[in-house]
Amino acid sequence: MAGIPIAVAEPEIAYEMTVVDLDPLRADICAVGEFDLAARDDLIRVLQEQEDAGRRFIGLDLSQVTFLDCSCLGVLVASHERLLERHGRLVLSAVSGRVARVLEVTGLDKSLFVVPRTEGDL
Repeated sequence: MAGIPIAVAEPEIAYEMTVVDLDPLRADICAVGEFDLAARDDLIRVLQEQEDAGRRFIGLDLSQVTFLDCSCLGVLVASHERLLERHGRLVLSAVSGRVARVLEVTGLDKSLFVVPRTEGDL
C-alpha cells in the first residue's frame, strides 16, 4: 500500500515585535500576539539588541498581547534586573486581561514596572 503524502503547513508565527520609537537612551517596543516558548528567543534578541545599543529605558507595550507564559516572564525579569543595574528600567505598559492576571498571580506586578491599560487606551 503506497503512502499518501500529507502536506504539513508551517505554523504561523503567533507574535510580532516592532521597535516603534528610539533614541540613544530609550526604546519603545510594541508586542502583538501570544508570547510563549516559541517567542522566547526572539524576545531575548529584541531586548538584548536594545540593551547592547546602550539603551537603558525600554518600554514594552503589551496592549495587544493575548498570552504570556513563564518562559517569557523570565526574559522580562532578567531584562528588568539588567536594566536596573545600569540605572535604567523596563516598563510594561497597557497591561490588561490575561497578561495582567499572570503578572498578578506570579507577584511580578509588584516587582516589575507595570502600567495597566486605561479606558483611554485603544
